[in-house]
Amino acid sequence: MEIKDLKQFYQQLSKLDPQSPPIVLVSGSDESIFDTVLEKLETKMAPLEAVVTSFSGEPGDGERFLEEVFNIPLFSPYRMIVFRHADQVLPALLSKESKRDAYQTDLSARPDATLVVLQYEGSPNKGFLKSLGSNVVHYVSRDIFAEKLEQTIEQMAHSVGLILSDEALHEIKERTPPRTGALQSALQRLKDLLPAEKRKSVSLDDVRDVLFPRVGWNLFRLVDSLFSGDVSAYRAELQSYNASTDSFLSLLSQILRRVNELRHYRLGASMSMKPSEMAGFLGIQGRHEFVQKKILQQRDMEKNRFSTERLERIYDFLVEAGEAFRTNVRPEHHKSYFDFQAMEIFFGQESRRR
Repeated sequence: MEIKDLKQFYQQLSKLDPQSPPIVLVSGSDESIFDTVLEKLETKMAPLEAVVTSFSGEPGDGERFLEEVFNIPLFSPYRMIVFRHADQVLPALLSKESKRDAYQTDLSARPDATLVVLQYEGSPNKGFLKSLGSNVVHYVSRDIFAEKLEQTIEQMAHSVGLILSDEALHEIKERTPPRTGALQSALQRLKDLLPAEKRKSVSLDDVRDVLFPRVGWNLFRLVDSLFSGDVSAYRAELQSYNASTDSFLSLLSQILRRVNELRHYRLGASMSMKPSEMAGFLGIQGRHEFVQKKILQQRDMEKNRFSTERLERIYDFLVEAGEAFRTNVRPEHHKSYFDFQAMEIFFGQESRRR
């Protein structure tokens, strides 16, 4: 039985008869689904004290797997035999060209109460499927189509009790493989680690902190803080600096990109460009609509903070700092050098006004 709907597949697993179980086959590109399948089957077989044996496609695993399948169990009448990466070994062993006797490769003739669970990367051919016999529950995993991905993530989030902001949804979409298992795992982890009061309003920061934590600063958040004038956020990110993962030259490069974009925005605004025209002018028209809107709102606020003269000062600073970091300022002093200059250039005017 080939099944493409995951919910239907899980229903079949829940109705599985441990005394006369089918072969459970999970194929396709979504390997993470297999972990969830194993959890469900192990939970089902645990009350029966089933013996679980696993193989992973290492040299010799194919022969050992077949020996295990056809052995008479000694310690428990119930067994669960798992084979990951079966595609690397089993097709050749179970084929008609195999030198093994037919009774040694006919998995349908295995002892009762022997549950075989196979993970197969890619699409198994007809010959392999035929070798498994007729009593097979086969789930075919596929990548989620791009046009359905956002809707799918939103539905899956709702099913586990999460409501995602647009930014949070976009972050998950961009940074998680478009596969059901990977998304399920990410959303479940998000639910498990977020406080209950945050689950109905999951923000971008929540997603980043839980699903995509990193050592060191968040480069984009750091640049945002400089241009928005948020001293607290700037301090927090700068304190997260990690010499082994972060680079002040990369930071200068990102600041340069932002200054160039802001200069273009100021020019477009002087020409009274419409939002769609401005998005094209800045080269962000291919990004998600809410991302475009957020960028344009940020640049509009930033243009009021940064005059043309102030942008020129930043250009001068980038040239001087880049040269200093490459020549006479030692790496252990990059942080203090940048901080001293940045406080004056990015936050100095506001400080003087106060």
